[in-house]
Amino acid sequence: MTLTALIAFASCTQAASIQDKPKDGNANNLITPDEKVKEIMGDSIAEIIFSPKATVVAYKMSPSESPSDNDRTIGGVKVAKEIGKVSKTYFPIMQFLLSDSTFYTGEILVPAVPFKATMALEFKLKKESVYILYSFGSREIAAVKNGKEVWHRHISDIRKYILFFHNVTRDKDLEFYLKK
Repeated sequence: MTLTALIAFASCTQAASIQDKPKDGNANNLITPDEKVKEIMGDSIAEIIFSPKATVVAYKMSPSESPSDNDRTIGGVKVAKEIGKVSKTYFPIMQFLLSDSTFYTGEILVPAVPFKATMALEFKLKKESVYILYSFGSREIAAVKNGKEVWHRHISDIRKYILFFHNVTRDKDLEFYLKK
């Protein structure tokens, strides 16, 4: 049974990669958000996040420290460290996680735990940037564009995002959230 499932999966994957391959040869844009995600994100943000031409930079945030005038901030939160550019091999995973409307469970009116961004991703396309901030303690994400928070949502399964960041950054501090 398992072998049959694997063969079927391999056949479908191979067929999909041939049939769905874009004309420009770039296979990184096969993951597209559904209409609900576009509604949550807004078309301009979704266009940047799901573009195969975007670059992504990861940041470790310092939510408990008040930023000084000289500190770099994202959405008012101090950047502790620029981790660096995220490899294109991680793009389908990032896009898959952000494209699933079931992850966005809604807005939080009164959160049990305050939003404290632990990690952030900067999606750059041409001269525009969108930042997605992740608060693992409160199980929320927020989008910042042009220095202003655009949306803020509760996430149903924050563990997938924690695992993603743990694999990309190898940050030992994230192991705390994995034990919860």
